[in-house]
Amino acid sequence: MTLSVTWEPDAVVLDGQRYRCAAELGRGKSAVSYRYTYADHSVTVKHFMDTPDSHVPLERAVAFEVTSYERMFAAGVHVPRLLAVNEEQRLLVKEYIAGKPLIERVLSSTMTDALFEKVFRYHFQLKQAGFHVDYFPTNFLLMDDGTLSCVDYEAHPYNADWDFPNWGLFYWLNAAGMQRFLQSRNQAAINQPGTYRPYEAPFLDDANRLRTLFAEYC
Repeated sequence: MTLSVTWEPDAVVLDGQRYRCAAELGRGKSAVSYRYTYADHSVTVKHFMDTPDSHVPLERAVAFEVTSYERMFAAGVHVPRLLAVNEEQRLLVKEYIAGKPLIERVLSSTMTDALFEKVFRYHFQLKQAGFHVDYFPTNFLLMDDGTLSCVDYEAHPYNADWDFPNWGLFYWLNAAGMQRFLQSRNQAAINQPGTYRPYEAPFLDDANRLRTLFAEYC
């Protein structure tokens, strides 16, 4: 990570080259990610904002994601390479990965056991390293070679309450709720009232089947 980056009103200047915004990629609890391009080169630019849902104070957000990237990279799971950081302007620049967002599979209820196995394995590899990440389905994509990648840098000391089998999995099983949430941003579509815990009861049979099938990766 040796490149310099600055944010300008109509461009991001990465190592002296001006990249233009091509598309918004997604909005999270505390940041917006964009695809920026120059000629046939693309990068992902993440810009942090202060929001009520931020779980990390804005002044620590960039440093936390850099540390998370280092943790995930060291654990051996696939993440986009971190290319540049500007803490003053609250920017991260990452490798842009062209892949298939798994949220599309979630919304169409076409997640297969083989795809779920990839997520369980990803979780298990991080668990062995002592971390969990944000297993919300919008954070994962499948690369052309079949590799699973998490495009969000958010590695916390491992806590079973927030891992994939006990937390994230229920979002992946709730296709209708995820559809409503992405349209309305209303947390009530996916979370139990007043919490950040997903609805579990309607999906327990499917969750238990998958947790039994992939017990070695739980």
